[in-house]
Amino acid sequence: METCDRATSSGDDGREREGRVEKAMKPNFSPKRGRPTAAQVAAIDQAILETARRIFFTEGFDALAMDAVAAELGISKGTLYSRHQSKEALLCAVIKDTISGWSDASASTDHLLPPEIGARLLEYMRRIGRKAIEPEAQILNQLWQTVRFRVPEMNAVFHEVGFARVIEVISTDISAAAERDGIAATNPVGVAEILYSALTGWLLNQERVEELTPADVDDFAQRLTDLVMAARPVW
Repeated sequence: METCDRATSSGDDGREREGRVEKAMKPNFSPKRGRPTAAQVAAIDQAILETARRIFFTEGFDALAMDAVAAELGISKGTLYSRHQSKEALLCAVIKDTISGWSDASASTDHLLPPEIGARLLEYMRRIGRKAIEPEAQILNQLWQTVRFRVPEMNAVFHEVGFARVIEVISTDISAAAERDGIAATNPVGVAEILYSALTGWLLNQERVEELTPADVDDFAQRLTDLVMAARPVW
């Protein structure tokens, strides 16, 4: 995924480079005549999301026109509107697909995590923090900042696939560790909320004054996890 800060170039070299960027971000989809198969339906669904994501992330919310998306993909407007009834609905679908993709990719390596709860919490904080400072995540955050009041339903999507999913994963681990280690945890959800909120609050405030690095994230994640683990008797 390219960043919003697309390089501006002059001359043939600049136009060629911009063309390569646009081509790389376009979905690999070719419309076909006749009744689509299940695989073709899935390909259409994904092509719509990828095209919309490219426009939203590189040009902003206002730059996307539903008719233009349909025209670019070679599908009818009815096909597009049957899936996403408005530009706002399409934005919510893109956000859900994007964040779910990040979460699924992260979860695919959960089996490699150590069993000890402190090490697991530290790794969760590192993963979340490192993802948050990646360009694509920052673009998504900027997009949210610009349209959150115009598209209020977007906030519920962020909560569902972002906050709520993270809290569920972490609190489940805390509960499992409490049973395994014989150390009670009366409020696993509350502990998970404290961890996540402390990390995201730190990210928000630090990014206002400096460009964070993975090393910065790792250092804060370690200090935060150490503090929370020291309070384990009162979980």
